[in-house]
Amino acid sequence: MGVSGGEWGKILESYKNEKNVWKFKKEHSGVSENIQSESDLKTACKAVVKLESSIEELYKSATKWCVVPRKAEEFISGLLGVDTTNTNDTNAWQHNIDEYKKTKKNGDSKYEWSDVSFQNDGGTEDLKKLKEGCKTRRDKLTYDVEFDSAISEISKWCLEKKP
Repeated sequence: MGVSGGEWGKILESYKNEKNVWKFKKEHSGVSENIQSESDLKTACKAVVKLESSIEELYKSATKWCVVPRKAEEFISGLLGVDTTNTNDTNAWQHNIDEYKKTKKNGDSKYEWSDVSFQNDGGTEDLKKLKEGCKTRRDKLTYDVEFDSAISEISKWCLEKKP
């Protein structure tokens, strides 16, 4: 639990997010009320880490809230580069771009990711947008509520694939 002081505040903010499904249960955390402060979160982490339990939910919560934050990109190998100024890697990205275009719903302008849509110009703009979407997901930290979905999305759209 070598988390620095500033990181605890960010972790707590994410923990309190209404979308968080990995909250500690009172019976495991040693905290009598809902976790509201950094002190409460630290107490809960200490209590959970000391438990000898094989409950997957506890393990998941501890690895989300009680560890030094790491980026999603640190957990996946085979990542394509996300430098939007580099167009020399277009061939490596092309399969992903072509497949991503197929996620557009018929008669709708929406793609699988709400923050990444193509103008179907087939040019470097599509490449740039997909790279930006991948960069956003690669930068998610372990405590981000969207971390698990980011890992899945990175695996689907941000790795080099052979057609």
